[in-house]
Amino acid sequence: MDKKNILILSNKPAYPKNDGGSFAISQMLEILLELNHNVTFVCIETNKHPSFKNISKNNLTYKSFFIDTKIKINKLITTLLNRKSYIIQRFFDENFKNFLEDILSKNSFDLILFESLYCSLYLKYILKLSKAKIIYRCHNIEHKIWFHEKKLNYNIFQKIYLNFEYEFLKKFELKFWNKVDIICSISNKDRDYIISKTKTKVKLVSVFFSESNQNNEDYNEKKMSTIIKFFHIGSMDWRPNLSGIRWFLEKIWKKFILKNKKSEFHIGGKSMPKKIINLEYANYYNHSFINKIETFMKKYDVMIVPIKSGSGIRIKIIQAMTLKKCIISTSIGAEGIDYTHRKNIIIANTHDQFYNEMIYCVKNPGKIKEIGENAYLLSKKYFSKKNIVNQIKTIF
Repeated sequence: MDKKNILILSNKPAYPKNDGGSFAISQMLEILLELNHNVTFVCIETNKHPSFKNISKNNLTYKSFFIDTKIKINKLITTLLNRKSYIIQRFFDENFKNFLEDILSKNSFDLILFESLYCSLYLKYILKLSKAKIIYRCHNIEHKIWFHEKKLNYNIFQKIYLNFEYEFLKKFELKFWNKVDIICSISNKDRDYIISKTKTKVKLVSVFFSESNQNNEDYNEKKMSTIIKFFHIGSMDWRPNLSGIRWFLEKIWKKFILKNKKSEFHIGGKSMPKKIINLEYANYYNHSFINKIETFMKKYDVMIVPIKSGSGIRIKIIQAMTLKKCIISTSIGAEGIDYTHRKNIIIANTHDQFYNEMIYCVKNPGKIKEIGENAYLLSKKYFSKKNIVNQIKTIF
């Protein structure tokens, strides 16, 4: 493979790896460095995602630039009146544009990788200064997320805003797909959808967890026969996670714990709102930010993924699978995974289905181990480092 000069543009830092997005971004960066390419990594940092560089390589130039992306009502109204997506426009900054133009005027790149739709506003300026091949890595289909959000929102004013945002965002996203040379989708389902909407070449580039992390201690059958510990881990600054947990606690856990008094539900994640931390439900334990995610996951038995909007792939599900965890997820949460219900994951979409599947786990602790073992085999088949590196090699 020829060594290439690659520019990566990201809407968030690669480090720290404290959510699924930063994990996927840092993994791509590290693979490209391992393949001996020269990489210039340029990211936007925000109050929500500050930058912390903890990697030093001779073939890496790492730059970050702060942009204030806090929502400002006057700008939101002006942007919508101009029929543009405010969610996207928040990431435009004249100084960052000049910053990018300076980098492009002083360097020549073979490939430019957009790690997010939120950096796409700068494409037209980049094309004026570079003839590099443009690659877009699609972590999520953003307009699909907002479509689900507007369906689930019952506040009339928020629903009106979300409807406008969805329409403008969808138009912008589809237009951007047609401007790049290659789109790398993180899941097969998203890849198929993108192919149906654009003539741009679409490839699959997913994520992996290393073999060194794919070990889990044996289950204690006696312990599991008396108490089942459910858990969830996810960033609460991502709307689908937050709304999903609220729904689960109110509609499912409150009812479930009345008849299953020994069970426990443990939750962890960054940006945990106080109103979620302070909720008072029986046997509900909120650990807030988790420093060692793998250690947290290993303590408990069944992972709960109650998200009702989203796209792409849930990286925490893949990580849990590599640790042989049984998972109960909505079908949206499990998108992008070639699963079989009750073989390598459990699917539940309504509160009654979640309740019944949790009862199934309590009554059949042996099934928890069996499903976890099969989940591990699935992760090894589709999400190994070898597979992902080969996917990247065919593109880069």
